[in-house]
Amino acid sequence: MLTVCYDGEFDPFSGSVDRRCECIDDVVRVLAMLCLLHDVVIVPPGALLNHPLGLPAFERLAPFVRAGVLGTTASPFEPGPRTYMKERVRRRVDGRLYRRGGSLKSSDVASPPFPRLPGCTTLAPMKLPVTEFEAAYRPTGDFRLPEHSGSLLRGVLGRALRQTGCSTPCDPCPAACLRRGRCAYSRLFDPPLPEPLPHRLLRGATEAPPPLLPLIPRPGRSVANPIVLGVRVLGTLSADDTERLLAALQEIAALRFGTSGADVELEHVRRLPDPDRPLEIVPGEPGDGRLHLTFDTPAWLTHKGRLHTAGDLDFRALFRHVYRRLTTLSALYGELGPEDESRFPELDRLAASVRTTGASLRAARWERHSRELDARHPMMGLLGSLRFEGPVGVFRPLLEAAALTLIGKCTSHGLGRLHVDAPELSPPR
Repeated sequence: MLTVCYDGEFDPFSGSVDRRCECIDDVVRVLAMLCLLHDVVIVPPGALLNHPLGLPAFERLAPFVRAGVLGTTASPFEPGPRTYMKERVRRRVDGRLYRRGGSLKSSDVASPPFPRLPGCTTLAPMKLPVTEFEAAYRPTGDFRLPEHSGSLLRGVLGRALRQTGCSTPCDPCPAACLRRGRCAYSRLFDPPLPEPLPHRLLRGATEAPPPLLPLIPRPGRSVANPIVLGVRVLGTLSADDTERLLAALQEIAALRFGTSGADVELEHVRRLPDPDRPLEIVPGEPGDGRLHLTFDTPAWLTHKGRLHTAGDLDFRALFRHVYRRLTTLSALYGELGPEDESRFPELDRLAASVRTTGASLRAARWERHSRELDARHPMMGLLGSLRFEGPVGVFRPLLEAAALTLIGKCTSHGLGRLHVDAPELSPPR
């Protein structure tokens, strides 16, 4: 059902919106919330022009205006809000609304062709700070990594971080962290969900996605000498957590690898340049072309409880996985504005017009062993590549951001790493 909100609070005589310039942030927040709650928000033109904060608020909420969510009547001489709302709904319903006693159904709403997005680089982007580390270890004996090494490398890093990052090293937690949020291990490996939740996508979640991502070798690289472990941390990393993480990467050399108990020697540990560099996530310029996406580590992408297949992982489904993760991570560990929410419906419709021209995917299934619980857990994911064609220019920066954040389940085990190749794009027709 289409919901329309007629906001008369800007009226200079009867409205409640404060006219002081310092109240602009409050005005923008209220209007943004109305835009998220309703399909259309209308401000009468007379009030919009006569109120000193009306036009500045519309400028701040330009993405909602461009999306058609926030607007005003076509003329200040409209006889009233009821007439305007009827006319606005009539234009969106393809002429089928006016039935006596009838109501608006989802099937009544017309789906107009999606207009190409304007240059989106002028919009405020999602922001996500990123810090990266690298460590290299040389096995002293005949040691081979398992086919899928993410759980092993994450496990040994977790054990080391328990020793260097525990808030009470004299009385460390025996298994699950008992002081969640109070130590480097918890903040990086097992962060608690914040209260209140920063985003609706986290409703019903039992845990927050960890900000620490191990960057592991591709499956099948069993002989690696040295073993190079990359670590990417999302969000601002404190100096104390940085020091403890570097100490944990050094401590790994004192532990044993795998069930065989292999020894390794430390070659180097370093933090890469530009710590806390901001990853700015914003749609790109419109452009048609081809795009080739490859999963470097298994991507655990599911739909209705089962692993996707090459037949049902089209571009729109892939985009939804990507945008959901980018939105959630930005809300938890970075910056997310209301305009980021308003972009999704239009981007989602545009994603449906991107065609799949090739799919070479295979499902990988294996088990990981939990040292803490002494239990085995099933793991799965898709390996291979997908080829797409169509208006991919807008989506390319989002997919490149997903290459840094990884996608799908168990990214904390190194799953869901991908890379994107896109040749030169042509201007939209």
